[in-house]
Amino acid sequence: MINLNNVEAILFDFGGTLDTDGIHWSIKFWETYQKFQIPVSYEEFSEAYINTEPEVNKFVKKDDNLKNTLSIQILLQLKYLKEKGIYISDDEQKIADKLAEYCFNDVAENIQLIRPQLEELNERYKLALVSNFYGNVVSVCKHLNIFQYFAIIVDSYDIAVSKPDPEIFNIALKKLNAYPANRLLSGILTVEIFYRLKSLAAQLFGSKAKVTLILLTLKKPI
Repeated sequence: MINLNNVEAILFDFGGTLDTDGIHWSIKFWETYQKFQIPVSYEEFSEAYINTEPEVNKFVKKDDNLKNTLSIQILLQLKYLKEKGIYISDDEQKIADKLAEYCFNDVAENIQLIRPQLEELNERYKLALVSNFYGNVVSVCKHLNIFQYFAIIVDSYDIAVSKPDPEIFNIALKKLNAYPANRLLSGILTVEIFYRLKSLAAQLFGSKAKVTLILLTLKKPI
């Protein structure tokens, strides 16, 4: 078990971690498609998701909140499905907004649950958020009322560096003036590291926590 007394700073991911309690957005979107009975297969949805994600930052504005961002993502997916003749709707925007609102409400509920823990952690450690995002993660955090808990926020779009490139963490560490204890890259976790993270999350957020902690920084090498 990690000795939290030695920890100086904690770096968090955002998308698919803090916002959704550890559920990747591809899964979250697919579950939402199923709930609203969008008649596409998982393979068709996955194709739309993979092919449209690289285009999202072309449409997202710096001051867009999360609900707007989700609506853009879903709208691009629906337009892709329409172009491929897989799913055709008379009003993709209306459907996108409806699905985005459902997703956002889930996020808002989850953020409400973890906000007290973030507030407590902010009193004890330097907190940072390091995210592969679309240039608007600061606006998203402000809208969700969690911006104030982070000493720094690093958006991959702003620095043209994305995870898993470790440089994005180096940039965050320099801004924090912190010593790197461990680099734990999201999406490349071994089973052992995963359970260490789960154990640490339980120490910080309670026994049912599913939050992924990306990086710890220590006061001194151990």
